[in-house]
Amino acid sequence: MLWFRTILALCVTLFAGSIAFSADDLLRSAFMKMDQAAGAFKGMTADVTQVSHTAAINDDEADIGAIVVRRTKQRSMELLMHFQKPDEKMVHFSGHQLEVYIPKSNSEQIYDLGKKNNMVQQFFLIGFGSSSQDVRSGYAVKLGGEDTVGRQKTVRLELTPKSQDVAKLFRLIEIWVAESGDGAGVAVQQKLHEEGGDYILATYSGIKLDPNLQENAVKLSVPRDAAKSYPQVR
Repeated sequence: MLWFRTILALCVTLFAGSIAFSADDLLRSAFMKMDQAAGAFKGMTADVTQVSHTAAINDDEADIGAIVVRRTKQRSMELLMHFQKPDEKMVHFSGHQLEVYIPKSNSEQIYDLGKKNNMVQQFFLIGFGSSSQDVRSGYAVKLGGEDTVGRQKTVRLELTPKSQDVAKLFRLIEIWVAESGDGAGVAVQQKLHEEGGDYILATYSGIKLDPNLQENAVKLSVPRDAAKSYPQVR
């Protein structure tokens, strides 16, 4: 039966080789689509569901709302998230400032990100107009495989941070990049893994790319009498 074992081994080798080849092609295709999307990206809107998982008590907290992302003329990003359930909350990111407004208490927290601006921008915006070079410069990239998010066919990428500062917060980041449609090359889902099994999972649906998104679309309107605080960023 030596001939049978030899043929079987050859088949396994050929099969493994074809998987590796198709995996390389899949990763190159995902990078190409990300680069194409990055070159044309100017703005987008979408619905968002953000789940925060606490492993110690196996508990999930879900915030549901909408997101608006806009690229400025300076090639930086502005972002506004308006969560409506279970409690209304607005998160605004622009330049070196992050703002969180809670209408129920009419309170606003304003964070001066300083040198941490680039790191925070990575967390919020990775996969939204980011080129493959942007991703590879900050992360070691591994192909996770093809997957379906909602009804969208995607390629899942596993990103391991190169920066120790980033790795202290998130040991691994996964993004699901749309393979086709108007949002091809854009992340439709992101999962940020913390130590100990905690994670944040953000899923985007109804994505609409908008090249004419105006500045006021990402503006945070806060009442003048809102109580403001300025927590320190460490």
